[in-house]
Parts: sequence; structure tokens; C-alpha cells
Amino acid sequence: MVMIKKIIILACTLLSTVTINVHAANTAHKDWDVQDKEVRRAVWQWSAIEAERYNEIPGNESSTDRNRYWDMADASDPQPSETIDERFWANYKGIQDLTLDFYANKSIGTIYLSHMIWQYSPELRAGEIPDADRLAAFIRKANAKNIKVWGLFYLWDTWYDENGDMQVSIDYMGDTANNEHIHAAETIMDAVGRYNQAYPDAGFVGVQNDQEPKSQELMYPLIEFAEAAATRQREWNATLKAQGAREFLFSQTYPSSYIKSKRETYNGVEKYVSEHLLTVSDHAAFMNYTSNANKFKSDGELLLAQADTIAGDQRIVMGTEVNDLHDAWTDSQYETWWEEIDDEGNNTRFNEFETAMDNAEAEFMTYDSYERIAVHSTKGYFKHWFGDDAPNDIADEYDADGTTWNPSVVDLTQDASPWATDVDGYLPGENPSEGGGSGTSELFSDDFESATLTAGGWANAGSGVTEIAFAASYEGTYGARVKNGAVLSKTFSTIGYENVGIAYDRKTLNFAGSENLTVQWSVDGASWTTLEETQSGSWANKSFSLPAAADNQAQVIIQFATNGNRNAEKAFIDNVSITADVIDGEPTPEPTEFLENKGFEDGNTFWQYWIADRVSNNANSGSYAGEVSSGGDIKATVTDLTPNTTYTLSAYVKTTGKIGLYVKDYGNTKLSTTSTSGSYTLKSLTFTTGATDTSAVIYVYGSSGTSYVDDWDLVEN
Repeated sequence: MVMIKKIIILACTLLSTVTINVHAANTAHKDWDVQDKEVRRAVWQWSAIEAERYNEIPGNESSTDRNRYWDMADASDPQPSETIDERFWANYKGIQDLTLDFYANKSIGTIYLSHMIWQYSPELRAGEIPDADRLAAFIRKANAKNIKVWGLFYLWDTWYDENGDMQVSIDYMGDTANNEHIHAAETIMDAVGRYNQAYPDAGFVGVQNDQEPKSQELMYPLIEFAEAAATRQREWNATLKAQGAREFLFSQTYPSSYIKSKRETYNGVEKYVSEHLLTVSDHAAFMNYTSNANKFKSDGELLLAQADTIAGDQRIVMGTEVNDLHDAWTDSQYETWWEEIDDEGNNTRFNEFETAMDNAEAEFMTYDSYERIAVHSTKGYFKHWFGDDAPNDIADEYDADGTTWNPSVVDLTQDASPWATDVDGYLPGENPSEGGGSGTSELFSDDFESATLTAGGWANAGSGVTEIAFAASYEGTYGARVKNGAVLSKTFSTIGYENVGIAYDRKTLNFAGSENLTVQWSVDGASWTTLEETQSGSWANKSFSLPAAADNQAQVIIQFATNGNRNAEKAFIDNVSITADVIDGEPTPEPTEFLENKGFEDGNTFWQYWIADRVSNNANSGSYAGEVSSGGDIKATVTDLTPNTTYTLSAYVKTTGKIGLYVKDYGNTKLSTTSTSGSYTLKSLTFTTGATDTSAVIYVYGSSGTSYVDDWDLVEN
């Protein structure tokens, strides 16, 4: 789910749609009056829509007035929350349908669904999503209404002191000295990745961390957590994309202190905590909780301005509070719009709130990073529309399958947000599963902000050196510097595509006479066509349309070649983008299978074992895995590869000591990545074959302890 850099051009017509008078459509401002917002909203769902539990209200303990919605058996026996949860998953009295209908009626197209609390979920701590089958059924139902579902998780909200007494605190991130927070980050992302892999039609669009510690000492671990989570999330996305499963985003929530008071030094740089978090991850939700309209707008703009200065495609969701926080803590009433909404009558309810939201959103939309407003939370928002007792009455109108009541809904596929996505989480034209049809797609982009050539699958040849450098950047932090006769090239496929285009930013330094930067393309690496030769010392954005000979090719190569003979003679490259149109009626081809017996389920075929074996235990999936003793390896030679082509190798590994994943003999330097994790962890390597190489040796090597490997994969990038 790589999002391209973009400049959002706000036409006057768009601004006018953002600021429309929504109240014209809400004549009564209650019940099922349609709330039609041009920029669709999100909501935090901590629980399903609930009625008041009357016998739990102080002074009402002996009341015989039962909560008909949840059918309490006895007024003296309050309904356990676990049972409420169970009834939600069972769609008892159509509660799921009621909730989703409410969202579609109120322009809510995204749910942040509380489903994972680390402290209370043994499944999550083991790297699995709890209640996966029922969750998938709910997500399918939401997706059918064009509602996207995120997983919302919380880390540690309880812990035990040295006396064994339970303590409650948001200022706890596990045993950070022993990297418990890093382990948690990777484990949670693994859980989401495995879930999306297992349920490709019902995966999470994203996963959000709602842990917001206040103490300064936890700021550094929080940034470490976010970076580890985002790194693991991106690793998973490479695998999920190759397998046709749903990719996902990682998001961190922010209180206001992160953007304007708390600072931290991370990787040698002191900045606001929000700026560090925005650098390591792509998505944030600002808990902009205030009933002061001016403060809501100004604080929101502060974060958006920070996000817009950071390289990448950051997206900001602006949270607003509408729950009843009366006397919850000191000055809690100033954090919520509850009183302001509740004090208005039926004919004007929401006017003050919506005016503040509309005015702020008109300003927010001028920032590239703004996504949408999110309402906290379902329970309070529903009560504003229907009143405290409404679920008791509404539920009776629903059958078990939710077909009795069909309120008016908005078309959630229409969304004026510049970051509007489909239910798979892709921006328009991005989803690789759509196949066929027409439309322009981005085949490749690299702004070099990864600070490596490997991440983009670049090959470096010639007599000189290509390196990533700050000074080579046109925008952002990094660009590619090609000097002293070096050649930088990228190989990609255009199968299923036509009308190929390439765009990039470039300039040169100290070229003279016949010295140039030469940009060329080829389909065979032997015959080259020149797009431009230049020794211009000024930055310029260049774009070219390749001829029909580049259409529907298994291999197209773009190269940036220099012919200088000194280190001082160099070219700078940034923001490379390759686009093409999908060929009408031609489906996206199935990926080539390079590996056999990926999960050891087919006996000992394909793999070679040294101090290793196939075992019927410790599998990541299926029934079998590969077991490697200290000093042993499991390897195979992969054939039928394409020269000058980039591939990603991946496998799940776990160990009692240390295990490494390797690739060699492919025409370039041997690559490796290691793990010491005692639970299955996805490891991956990206490599580019040499100019004449069509094979590679892949293997795992156990340097200590006993190790296991399962579920190999090799895909062409």
C-alpha cells in the first residue's frame, strides 16, 4: 500500500462542498435523519450501541425495570460485559446490523474497532487475533456496506507491582529495559499480518495503537514501539501484496502534549514527539478533544503543518469527543461537545458542533496530510441522535439478520477526502486485486526516503559509485547520488499495462565538455533508447512517455548513467515514478511460483538438509516445518529467474538460539537477515539478479540452538 507523494489542489468547488450546510438535510436533527458529509467520517467503536443498564444506576439497584435490549434475567444480576460481547458477535437482536446502519446513515465509512487489549488477550500475546472467524464475518458485513474496519489495540493498562498488587496506568509499556515493548510491537503486527493472510477477503485495513503515555521517560520507548511496528507492518505488506491478501496501515494516536510540549531526542535529533512518530509511521489519529472551536482548529493545523514537512505520505485523522465525561476528571467537560450538543433542542441539535467541524475541516483540507474527522465514540454519538433509551425500542424492529429496518443511507463510495480508499484500503487505481479494466496505475515509485537502494530494488553498476545522500535530495531528506561513471538501474514488468510513463527530478554537478547524465530505457539490456542527455546544474522535473515497445513486457529497464571520471562529477536523482494504463480486458497475470513445497507438506522434495530435517511439529501453518540444529542448514537452488530482476524472499523462522535467512549465487553479493525470536517471525530479503543470472541459492542456517522454518515464499517485485 505504497501511497504516492501528492499535492492536493483544492478547487473552489471542492471547498464549497466541504462547507455545505449539512443541517439542510437534517430537518429534525434526531433519529434516522441522514447526516450527509462530503468528507466521510470515522468512529471509535469501543462497544456496540448499548442501552443504559438501569439496575446499575446508583439508587436503582433494586429496580425491576430490566434492560430489555440485553434481556437481563434478573435485575439483581448485572449483565457481565463478556456476555454483552458474546451477544454482539452473535448479532443478538440485530445489534451488528443496527450499528452498521447507523454508520451508513451518518456518513461514517471507517471503524476503529476495539478488539485487542494486550494485557487481557492471551491470543494477541501469542501473535493471533482473537475470535478471528466471527471478526471476519463482521468485517465482511461492514465491507458490504462499504464500511472499512481497523483493529484498535491497547497495550498495558494494568500491571503488578513488587507486592503483587495490580496497578492501573497508561504510563507503562512493559519491561522496556528488556525490549518488551519491541516484542509487543512485532507480535501485534504479526497477529494482524497472519489474520489478513488467513482472511484475504476480510482483513483489517489498518491497526491503531491507542496507548498514549504521559511520562517523559516513556516517550523514547513509544517512538521505538512505533518504529518497530511500522517496520514489521511494511514487511508484512510485501508478503500480503504478493499473496493477493489485504495490506494494512499502522497508526498511532496522539494527545495534544505530543505536538506542542513534549520533545525527545531520537537518533540524535531533538524534535516534538509527534514529529518523531510521523517520521517512523504513516498514519496518526490526533485526539483533538476540546469543545473550543478555535482551539480544535488551531491545534489540528499545528499537527497537519508538522506532517506536511515530513517526507512520505502521512495521513492525519482528527478526533473529536462527544461522549458524556461529566465529572470524569478535572475540567473533563471542556474536552467534549456533550453538553453543547445536549443543550440544543431537537430542531437545532448539532448546529454548534457541526459548524465548528465544517469550519475547521475547510482549513484542514488545505493540508496534504489531512484525511478526515473521527468521532469518539459510537456510544455517545448514538445517544445524541436517539436518546438514552432508544436501543431498547429500536432493537425490537430488527430481525436476527437485520432485515426488518432499512433506514436511509449515504453512498459511502463517494468521499471527498484526498485519502479516500476502498474497503481494501487502496486509493483509487491502486488495488492490484482489481485487475483488468482501464485506469492509470503506479508501477513503481521511490523517493529514496528509505535511505537504501536495496529497498527500491535498484542495481548499481559502472565504474563509479551510487549512494544515498542528504545533499542529493530535491525534497525530503534523501536522494540518489550517481558519480564517477556509475550507472543506476531499475528493472520492472509492464505485463498487463500500456502507455508507460517515467518521471523524476534531476540535476548534475561539475559536468563539463562531453560529460553527461544519460537517461535510457531498454527491454533486453543490450539495445538502449536515450530519453535525455544533460549536464544541467539546476533541478528539473522530467517526464517521458515510452513508446509501444515498452508495453506488456516482462522486463523494462530504466537507467541513469554518468560518464564523469572524478568523484566531484555527479548526478542527483529523486522522486522516480513509473506509471502505466491497465490494458482493457486483460487481467493481471498470476504471480510465477518459483518455490515448491513451501511449507514442507509434500515430503522432502525440493529442499536439501544438512544437520536438519522435516518434522511434524512446530509448524507455523499446516502440519510440518523444517528443523535446523546448530550448524545445520536447509537450502534449495531456485531456477527460471530473470536477469536484472528484483525478487523478495521470505520465510517464517523461530529459534532457541539464532537463525539466519540467506540468498547467494544470484550475480550479486550474498545477503542475510537473522532472528533470535522464540516465536515465528517473518523475515525477508530483497535481491536483484545479475545481468546474466537466472538462478539463486536460498537457505536458512542455524548458528546456535534449535531453529524452525516454515512457509517460504519468493516473488518477483
